[in-house]
Amino acid sequence: MRYLFISFIIFTSLGLLSLVSTDFSPCENCPDGDEKKRVKDTAKAVVAYGSDYLFETNVNFTDFNITERIDSLIRLDSLTESVKKEIAFYKTVANKSHEEIYEMVDSLFELDSVPFALINQINLFVAMMPEHIELPAEFEVLTEDGSPYPANAYYHYWNNRQSWYYPDSIHKNDSTLVLVLTDQSKGMTYQHPLCQKSLMRYYGTVTSPYGWRDGKAHNGVDLELHYYDSILNMFDGKVRVARTLGGFGKVVIVRHYNGLETLYAHMSKIRVHEGDTVKAGQLLGHGGQTGNATGTHLHMEIRLKGLPVNPAHVISFQDRELYSDTLILKKYKSMYIAYPYGKEFHIVTKKDSPYKIAKRYGMSVTSLCDLNGITPKSKLLVGQKIKIQQ
Repeated sequence: MRYLFISFIIFTSLGLLSLVSTDFSPCENCPDGDEKKRVKDTAKAVVAYGSDYLFETNVNFTDFNITERIDSLIRLDSLTESVKKEIAFYKTVANKSHEEIYEMVDSLFELDSVPFALINQINLFVAMMPEHIELPAEFEVLTEDGSPYPANAYYHYWNNRQSWYYPDSIHKNDSTLVLVLTDQSKGMTYQHPLCQKSLMRYYGTVTSPYGWRDGKAHNGVDLELHYYDSILNMFDGKVRVARTLGGFGKVVIVRHYNGLETLYAHMSKIRVHEGDTVKAGQLLGHGGQTGNATGTHLHMEIRLKGLPVNPAHVISFQDRELYSDTLILKKYKSMYIAYPYGKEFHIVTKKDSPYKIAKRYGMSVTSLCDLNGITPKSKLLVGQKIKIQQ
């Protein structure tokens, strides 16, 4: 295991300081390859209490180097006893769990003389730790299935006459599931549903997001495209529905081997048949305005066991790629809340609040606040890390 250290130094000024590292992503309205127009996306920050640190900067050292350097610092005659104790105390941090570190920092704030340099160094250490969680062994990771129908272990039903007909029994006892969406070693890949022609013309614009619209649940996203633009299959699977179906108009529903089902609605023409095995990137049909559609667009849904999943939590429509190869899905009322596997923290963005973050990850506001030592009315700073996993 390796940690981050360099030469000893003490600063004295206090105040609020954020160490910010800004990520950049392509602007929403720029064509592919335009690197000149770039916009700020998310700023990640380490919250510091003043500019007081035990160590000036950070470089990689082995466990032996760490012990050797800290021991040499402690032996310096110029150091006060209190600083020596702080360094010795910090030396124990590496062997503590996340929970123990958070409890330790809380206890430090209760002291009469708060050791801000020590707290800042611990905060920096935690921020540099890998942001991942180890899932319990009982969590099922579905990568393949022996049935002639994809992911039959999840469904046990196959019907090409209805869109979402599944009984509550297939998801009634679900709590958290893990799905492997793509795996290059197994040939499992992803393809954005809009063709390059549409992306060049409209940049993959989401014209209507997932959520409530006109008092009704909008269980997918609407993507702008031109009439007769190609619509592509997202993952390998089998066509379950390919027909005209109510308000969807001409619609294709594909069940994928990774467990998800995707729906593509309002087509002008369907190019596949029910029961066809389809690969990621295969043509499903062409954009249109059939069914209850205002203007030409693709209405696209992602579902698991008949319950909706917000596509914007699975796909970055700006970058036209998945957020992660593996997805965590938490059952929440009549939907699944999705977020990338390995995500332990939420990075606060503009307009975030404890309520919005809790809703995003299928948590109660109380649980989120207890986990982070905040209140429902706490003001969050852009770039702040909010813990979402115990």
